[in-house]
Formats: sequence, C-alpha cells, structure tokens
Amino acid sequence: MERAGDGYRMLETIRTHTADKLRLAGEDKTVLHRLIRHFADLAEEHEPLLRSDKQIESVRLFEAEYDNLMFALQTTIDGGDAEAAARILGPLYWYWVMLRYDGRGDAYVARVLEFGDALPAAARAAFTAIHLAGEGDGPITDPERLRALIDDCARTGALRRYPMLLLIVLTMAAMLGLDELVDREIARVRSGKDRWAIACTFVVEALRGGERGDLAGAATAMAAALHAFEEAGDRSWTAKTLYSMARIHAIGGEHDEAIGAYARSIAIATELGSQDAVSIRLGLATERMRGGDLNSARHDIETAERAAWERGQPMLEIEVLGSLAELHRRSGDIERSDQELDRMETLARELPLPPETPQNLMVPARMANLLTEGDAARARELLPRTIQAAQAHMDVPSAAQLLSLEGDPAGAATALGVSQAIRGTFDDGDVELRSLVAALVDRLGHSEYHRVYHRGAVMTPQEATDQLTKLRL
Repeated sequence: MERAGDGYRMLETIRTHTADKLRLAGEDKTVLHRLIRHFADLAEEHEPLLRSDKQIESVRLFEAEYDNLMFALQTTIDGGDAEAAARILGPLYWYWVMLRYDGRGDAYVARVLEFGDALPAAARAAFTAIHLAGEGDGPITDPERLRALIDDCARTGALRRYPMLLLIVLTMAAMLGLDELVDREIARVRSGKDRWAIACTFVVEALRGGERGDLAGAATAMAAALHAFEEAGDRSWTAKTLYSMARIHAIGGEHDEAIGAYARSIAIATELGSQDAVSIRLGLATERMRGGDLNSARHDIETAERAAWERGQPMLEIEVLGSLAELHRRSGDIERSDQELDRMETLARELPLPPETPQNLMVPARMANLLTEGDAARARELLPRTIQAAQAHMDVPSAAQLLSLEGDPAGAATALGVSQAIRGTFDDGDVELRSLVAALVDRLGHSEYHRVYHRGAVMTPQEATDQLTKLRL
C-alpha cells in the first residue's frame, strides 16, 4: 500500500497480481459485481446527505472515493448495467455541479442516456433534462418542448428523486415565460417538507424577478432561499446564495453589506474546497474596484489567480484575466488591460464554448477600455455588439458613457434611466457611474437631468431594450 492524501492506495503491481488471481479462480466477475454494487449503494446513500448538515462528511467521502466511483461508473457503462449506472451517475453529477467540475460529465450523461428504456423512468427523464440543458447550442428555447420535458420529469417522479432538477428546468421555464407551469411546480414543492427543494423554488423566483427587472422581489426571494438552505444545512448552496445576495447589495449601493456577504461566501466555499471560491473572490475584487479600493482588489485577484492556476481549469483562468483587465483599466493602464484581454480571448477560443460566450465576455471589456481612453469613434463602432453582449447581463451603462463622451448629456441621462428600466433599479454601487451622474447633473442641472432620466426609467423592460438596441434615446 502507498499513502494517497488522507488514505492509502493499493500499489499497481499488487492490484494486477490480485486481479490475475481472481481471474484464474473464476471469481473476477463476482467480485467486480460486488464492487459495483458497493459503490452504487455508497453513492446513493450519500447523495441526499450532500444537501444536508452532513454535507462536509459526504463531500470528504466523495473526494476520497472519487477514483473508485468513476471506475464503477465506467464499468457499469461498459458492462451494460443501466440500473447501476443511473444509481452512480445521479449522485456524481450533483457532486460535479456542487464542488468538482469534471469535463467528462456531459459525455457520461450522454453515454448513460444511450441505455434508453433500460434506465429507470425517473433517471431517464432527469438525465434527458440535464443533457438538453447542457447541449453545445445552449438551453432549450422551444417553450412547448421544455413543457413536455418538465411534465415528463414530474410524471416519472424525477423532480422528487432528483430535486436539483428544479434549479435546471424551472429556471429555463421561467426564462421562457412558462409562468403557469413554474408556479404549479413551486406550489407542489412548497406543499411538501423538503426544505432543500423549497429553497430551490425561492432561487427560481429570485432569478425570474431579476430577469424581469424586479430587483426588490429578487432580493426578498433570495433572502428566503438563503434562510432555507441554512435550515437544510447545505453549506455549498448557502455560499452560492450569499454570493447572489452580495451582488444584489452591490447594485443597491450597500457596499459594506456586499463585502460582508462575499466574505462569508468565500469562507464557506473555501472550507468545502469548492471551485466556486475562485469566482466568489473575483466577485469580491470587483466590488472593491466598484468602491474604489484598487489595492485590496489587487490582493483578492492575486489570491484567486493562484487558486485558479492550481486547479488548472481554463474557465477560471479566463475569469481571472477578465478581472486583471478591469483592474488595469480602472488603474489607468489601458495597454496592460488590452494585453490581458488578448490573453483572455486566445484562451477562450481554445475552449469548446458557444459562439456568443467569448463575445459576451470580451466586447463589454473592450468597450470599457475605449471609453476610458476617450475614443468615441471606435466605441461607436463597437456599440451594437456591446449592447447585444451587455443585455445578457442586464448591464447597459456603456451607452450612457458613450453618449456623454460624444457631447449628448441628455441622451446619456436617458440611457441611464433605460438601464434602470431593464435591471429594475439604478446601479448605485459603482464610483464610475456615480461620477458620470455627477458630471451629467453639472451639465444639465438637477431638474433637467431628472426629467430626461425619468423618460428612460418609465419605459417597460421591453420598450427599454428596443430603444437601447436602436439607440434612439
């Protein structure tokens, strides 16, 4: 035996010798069957514990037995054991989502789905939903196709057996406007006693509210989700909801509350060994930059950078490069910012990402650099792509900054109002936006600024999006 982390691992020579002995004795298939059943039982036993106050212990078990679980999954697939494959894949998939990204995950879901009707009905419905949500072309955009998928998950009991599906399918349904279906499932879950599943319904409500510009409703729902996850004992999703609460505080200009929520979230994610700790720390760095504390932001980015490199995950590295670019921009070093964006773009092109993902990441950052440099002509050329990318994040202040740079303070003020109409509130937390507002008020006067700002703010979200796209402000 040799030491491996906190446990021991059999030497390969001994493993091979033992396997040969079992094969010669005709016992290899029997032992392998017992091994698979053992790990299927183990995964199934601990899957619900990953959503409970036993989470840390179960996470440690999944970490210690990860290679064995992956071996068992591969063996069930190769051996045609649909039932055991489903029992192992369900818990493993949630572990991947929660803490440990594995690039093979989507491929394993696709492989298990090839068993078709040999799978238990609930597992087949669940893995179909997961597979369709993770396809390269992006989530389902056909409302009726999604409705049929959710109805199948409800009919087979998949939503009860795999409650993490609620966060996948109901979020997609809310984005496609299937409110009756979403409300039906939310009511069903809340009539039960599963606090974790109930917490998920509040997350769905918060995301729906945020998408529709109801920031106050989103904040209330996310706070309810946080409370329910804490009651359930799920520290991983407590960290995720704290991260969401931090972003809500940030937009509301509640800087200290945002910093506190980020700090709590990072502490929990770090304790769990979650990859989310990197992204959350970069969120903290962004909030520090928005508040004008560039030195502290630099320290947070450097900490996140070390963790990202250690994990060797390109998407985390892309996030780090984006944060470095923003730090350099806010520090006035546009050349270094552009260099980081060049590195970010090169890395993004090497990954199997949907075509719009690199643009949504890169274009707003390029636009910010041009505006900081005062290059109105090139910024104007980039504006249509910037608006398209920024709308994915409900973030449109670049239009206001450009109009101000072009000498149109009234148009800039209206564009800021439009950003409120789309997001549901004005972003009070960014020192750069506050400076822009002060400059516009100085040029227009208080009453005129508020009059033209109000013209944009009273638009419906759809009107605001249409006006922004046309830029007829």
